[in-house]
Amino acid sequence: MSAFALVMFDSGFASEQQGTIFKLPVEFFSPAQKSFYSTMQPGWAFCPLGYSTLAKFDPLGRKVVLPGMTLKDERRKRRKFPDMPQEFDRKTLEDYLNTYMETAGSVRDERDTELANITHDLRAISKEIYHAASSARELLPDNSDNELVFHLDNAVNTQQLMSLRLDIIDYSTGATAKWTDEKISPYKKIDKVRKSFSGFASSKGCRINFDGHAWGHIYGPPMFEMVPLVLIENAIKYTPRRLPINLRIEENETDIIFRVESFGPRIRESEKEKIFEKNYRGELTESDNVRGSGIGLYAARTIMRTHFGGDVKVNQFENQWIDGQEFFKTRFTVLMKRVAEDESDFIRRGARR
Repeated sequence: MSAFALVMFDSGFASEQQGTIFKLPVEFFSPAQKSFYSTMQPGWAFCPLGYSTLAKFDPLGRKVVLPGMTLKDERRKRRKFPDMPQEFDRKTLEDYLNTYMETAGSVRDERDTELANITHDLRAISKEIYHAASSARELLPDNSDNELVFHLDNAVNTQQLMSLRLDIIDYSTGATAKWTDEKISPYKKIDKVRKSFSGFASSKGCRINFDGHAWGHIYGPPMFEMVPLVLIENAIKYTPRRLPINLRIEENETDIIFRVESFGPRIRESEKEKIFEKNYRGELTESDNVRGSGIGLYAARTIMRTHFGGDVKVNQFENQWIDGQEFFKTRFTVLMKRVAEDESDFIRRGARR
């Protein structure tokens, strides 16, 4: 419980809590006020009611707003309310919010430690699944029933998806292993992820189409697989049942371009950058009750920008009503710098990095 009233923005949602010292009038929590709080930059600002407001981001990535404050020696026209609190010293309020942040930081550290322990256990289970399915696959004669082989291959593919998902969790918490950069074929990696998702897509009646080709390579850590995993998984989760998901890859002399196109909920213009922020989920995806961590797109773009000199972008067009709900054709585009074949040794020596 906070001594002062707070408004918190977490994954696109606003929540409020009244303070134990005094309660603010309901006008401070109106839609207009919350809209102002949501767009505030860190630091001090005057809200539409004329009162000082302080915003900070806590270690969990949430924006915390301290509204309705009157600072000492501050002269400003403001709306009058009965029983408003006395004037406060600016530093006192900043110190209070910093202490609140330190508590949130302790919670984050405990969470990350627990998450690391769980991830370690899940990796051990994941390896057992892989070895069991692979061993069973090897024991089958070459002319085995195709359906049995299909299901065992799906078990192996599912284990690989689980391993990649754990890699994303590690990446988001800073626990990523130190990988050695290497030459990577995006086409082969994307095709591998596509095959791994065949069972998930089939369960929704969706087909994943893969078109185009790219013979070129990129250079960086093997975590690249996380990028197509995030985009393909999201496409399957958010597209309506029985609609196709289209993948396309192409290349030119300098770049390799990969696109994932499917129907999904509307992404507001103001959200097209926010959805790549850590822990943020779009407003309409939240309302659709589709589970998500708010980590995937953040990890995908960060990996491309940090390790491959590339980027991930999104745009929407062509709306369509399906089962009484409006969907938009959504295209995620991954841009990658292609490595010329005769430059690979040059790059390995670090001259271009």
